[in-house]
Parts: sequence; structure tokens; C-alpha cells
Amino acid sequence: MSGRSLALVALLALLAPVALAQSSPVIVRDVSPSYHVLVERDATVTLEWNVRNLNPAVVFLVNVSVADIPGWRESLEPAGEFYIAANSTKSVALRLVPEDPTGRVAFNVAFAIYDLQTGAVTNVVREASVSVPEEPLVFGLFANPLPAPFDGSMGVLLIDLAIVIAAALATNLATDLLIRSLTRAASATTTRHIIQKMRRSVFLFAVFFALHHALAGLPGGTVADGAAALAELLYTLFGAFVAYKLIDSLLYYYGVEIAPRTSTDLDDILVPTIRKVALVVVSVVGALAILNALNVDLTFFVAGGAIVSLVIAFAAQDTLSNFFSGIFLLVDRPFKERDDIKLESGEIARVDRIGLRSTRLYHYANHETIVVPNNRLASTKVVNLTEPDTMYRMNVIVGVAYDTDLPKAEEILLRVSRETPGVLLDAARPPVVLVDDFAESSINMKLVFFVTDFRQRFAVATEVRKRIHKAFDAEGIEIPFPQRTLWIKDGRADVPR
Repeated sequence: MSGRSLALVALLALLAPVALAQSSPVIVRDVSPSYHVLVERDATVTLEWNVRNLNPAVVFLVNVSVADIPGWRESLEPAGEFYIAANSTKSVALRLVPEDPTGRVAFNVAFAIYDLQTGAVTNVVREASVSVPEEPLVFGLFANPLPAPFDGSMGVLLIDLAIVIAAALATNLATDLLIRSLTRAASATTTRHIIQKMRRSVFLFAVFFALHHALAGLPGGTVADGAAALAELLYTLFGAFVAYKLIDSLLYYYGVEIAPRTSTDLDDILVPTIRKVALVVVSVVGALAILNALNVDLTFFVAGGAIVSLVIAFAAQDTLSNFFSGIFLLVDRPFKERDDIKLESGEIARVDRIGLRSTRLYHYANHETIVVPNNRLASTKVVNLTEPDTMYRMNVIVGVAYDTDLPKAEEILLRVSRETPGVLLDAARPPVVLVDDFAESSINMKLVFFVTDFRQRFAVATEVRKRIHKAFDAEGIEIPFPQRTLWIKDGRADVPR
């Protein structure tokens, strides 16, 4: 190896520690996993850091400082400055002695690290905080009056529990009085049923609501925080339950006390449906409130619910159409239950029940039940035979011979219609006879009359026809039937045969 190469190797060996020094920092590590420390009142606390020099050749000077911490007296060990040798670790302790601590205090511990070879300075700051629990107050309002050994947190909890139970019982009593006052006009059975619905749920809600706030005021800790979280979860659950019971009680009161006095059947059908929908809505809202109490992010559920609602809306178009058509039929009331209607197909049926999805009809002719979707009834022509009354117009057509005395035939037809039971004898709608047509074999006369009840229209028309036949036969009026005269032509003459 030449002399120049040997000189280069020697230079590299001399510069290696300097390069290593710049690439090997000093590390300051917290000894505790968290420096947000909760300590008992009048207790001393010590916080520690490890300062480690990873450089194999350089000694560092470390200066540690901390600002004044209100309510605490602080002292560092080692105090002020110290040296840390190469490849070594030094422990730094901060001892805090309480003087007049209040609540939580945050502070910084600063480490100034000097490189003795280069003069470079590295500043490292560690954050920490210390807090003492506030003196527990009964419901956060006044000091615990109990003597030892119940003068601490346990005594506060016992007093809180006693107040909670008393407040819940008072809430129950107030709820009973309020319900009795609001339902004064209702029957005793209705009032008693509503009180039974509300009493237990209101009592449990009051218990867990007050218990949650009582536990939240106690000093923190795993058990206390867990109990407070559980109480919050339960009062949220019973809050949703109270909301459902309240809605259910209002609808029950309306259905039992008010709906029977209304002239419409809309409330009789909608109230049970609203009760079911209210249960679903309150359950969903309650579930979301519980998830929120558990600190679960609701973004996914809200977005997913919007997508699911959109999918359901598309998938249930017919169902929704029938539902709103049912509401239309109940509100607009083109017909009501027990009415007789004539469908667009010509079938006559009685309306048995109007539901929110379909309407049930009784078909007289076939003695069968027909179920028709509401959207079809709402969008087609339906004749209400019961409105405005049950009268119905009938036509009876009879043919007479061409040589018949028409005024006489008309007089007979009018007399028969007036004498037949079931034919309406009203000056506003009297029976009428019309000459309807000159047919091939007869003159057709039409008897127009009204029946008092359309349900008897066929029986009345049959009776009218029987009496017309008998009367015409007695008066010698011929009811002709189609007939033909045949003429045979030969070479001599036309001879009728």
C-alpha cells in the first residue's frame, strides 16, 4: 500500500467518531406509559425519564428545567446540569409535593442537550400533567354530612342512592297525578291502564338518570367510571322505553276514548298502524342513542340507513302505492264499509273492510270474497250504489203486435208498475213508458221505473214481467214472437204456403 493510501485510511479513522456523533442522537424516554397522573390529595408523586447517549465517542451536557407548577412544590434529581458519558443512560426524576393542589395542572419538562465537540444544542420537551380529585359533593351540590367512616366517597354514594330512590318514587307519584289529571274525562279503566303502562318505565328511567349523574360526580377510577358508563347506558335505554310508552299511551287513549266518537273509520285503522311504526322508530332512535353513549361512530349507520331506505323505497313501490291509496280511500271516502259498489268490470259487491294495503269485497252473485289492491280502486271508476240512497232504475222491455192499441198497452204497463211491490211510487220519479223501437216482429215498449232497494231489483223486475204477461193476456194484447211467411213461386202464380 502506498503512503498516500495509508494517509487516507488514517484520516477516515480520525473522522469516524465525528460522523458517528452526528448520526447518533441522545434519546429521552418516559418511564411511565402515561404522564397524565391522577393522585390522591396530599400524596407525593414522582415522574421519571431516562436520558440515553447512543454515541460511542461523545460526552453530552444535559440541562433539565421545569417551570413553576401551581399548587405543587417541585424538585429535580439530579438538579440543574449533568454530563452523560458515551454509551450510557442517566435517570432524571421530578418529585412533586402537594401544597395547595386544585384540579388538573399541565406542565412541560425541558431537556437542553449540548454536544461538547460541535457545540450543537438539541432541545427535547416532554409534556406531563398531574391532577387530584375534587372533594366529592352530594349530587355535586353540598358536602357530605356523614361522620367517619362514611365521610368520603362511599358516604356520598350512599346519600346519592337514597336521594335517587326518593326522587324516583316522587316522580312516580307525580306521574300518576299528572295522568289522572289529564285523563279526568276518561273511564277509570283507561286511566288505570295508562298508569300501568307508564309507572315502571318512568321509575326506572328516573333511577338510572339520577344514578348516572351521581356516579359521574365521584372520583374517577376503573370501577367508578365503568359504573357511571353502565348507568348512562341504562338511562338512555329506559329513556327510549319511556318515549315509546308515552306514544303508546297517547294512542291507546285516543283509540279507546276518542276514536269511537268520530264519524270516520280513518283513526280506527291508522292508530294501530301508528303504534307499530312508533315502536320501530323509537327502537331505531334508542339503538342509535345507545351506540352514541358507547362512543360508536354513527356515520356508517346513518349512511347505510339512507342507502337501505332508498333500496326499500324502490322495492316496495306497489306496497307504498297501496298504502297511500288506502289513506286516500279512508280520507276522501268515495265509499265506506258496508256500502255496495259496482266495479268497472260490472261486478256488484259489498265493501267489507278497507285496509291500508287492500280492500275486501263480498261478491253477491258468486258468494265469495274479492281482495282488490287499493291503488286499483283509487284509479278506476267505481259506482257507489248506496250513495246517495239505495234507489235503482230498472228497464223492462216488452214487444206488442203492430196492430196493438198503444195507449191501452201503455196504460196497462203503468198500472202494473204501480201495483207491484218494491216499485218506487214517487212524484219526482214516476214510472214512465217509452216506445223504444220498431222491431221486425213487434213494437218494443220500455217501462222505466225505480226500485226502492237495488238489492231487490231483479226480484221486482221479474214480478213486473209476470204481471205484464198476465195483464196483456187478459186484455187480448199479443206479445208476438219472431215469425216468417214463406212464399213459393212456380210458373203459374205466387201462392202462399
